[in-house]
Amino acid sequence: MRTKRSASCNRLPWRHSGLTRRVPPAPPEVEIQLRPAVGGSAAIIDELKRGIVDLAFVAIDEVSPDIEAEALGSEALVAVGRPELLRRDDEAIALSDLADAEFIDVPVGWGIRTVVDRAFAQSGLERRVTVEVADMGTVVGLLSAGLGIAIVPPSFLPADDRELVTRSLAPEVRWSFGIITPAGKSLTAAARPLAELVLASNRTRAVSDSSRHHLLPHPD
Repeated sequence: MRTKRSASCNRLPWRHSGLTRRVPPAPPEVEIQLRPAVGGSAAIIDELKRGIVDLAFVAIDEVSPDIEAEALGSEALVAVGRPELLRRDDEAIALSDLADAEFIDVPVGWGIRTVVDRAFAQSGLERRVTVEVADMGTVVGLLSAGLGIAIVPPSFLPADDRELVTRSLAPEVRWSFGIITPAGKSLTAAARPLAELVLASNRTRAVSDSSRHHLLPHPD
């Protein structure tokens, strides 16, 4: 019998998307499964608590005490759309200026959706989500087709796209993500190599980023 252990994510954080190719081979009795979770962060966390997955990459803005989380990074979200739907401007756009827009978004339960919904609610605003899809790549495709605007992490957008307009938000809205495991439990043989690889890469990158910061010339 093969022991099946899983790591779950909707999309690996952009800095870590290539790490799965470097995970050491698993023992013969272990089968590592990496899979998406269409229910978003809420569904992934529920599966983690029930022992269906061993670790997960999720939004970590709110994590319950029975979950251990280590932050991997955060991004300031941006408004994105075609120029006929979102005017080009270097200035940040206020959430109130987007209240009448038609939004493309991921379903309720996804971490990004939770962060954006909360930002509008805290500003006393409502918004209209007219298209919901459980895949960020599809969101970007629908943006390119002009079916609405979206608020997304900039790292999810194609680097070479010249058609879409990107605007920062006022006030700033941040999305934080990390790796989570059940509190008080040791990682399984399947999950441990991936977790150690991601965390080691993240800490090495943090040290490297800090070193580059100290090497920058001080502005006059």
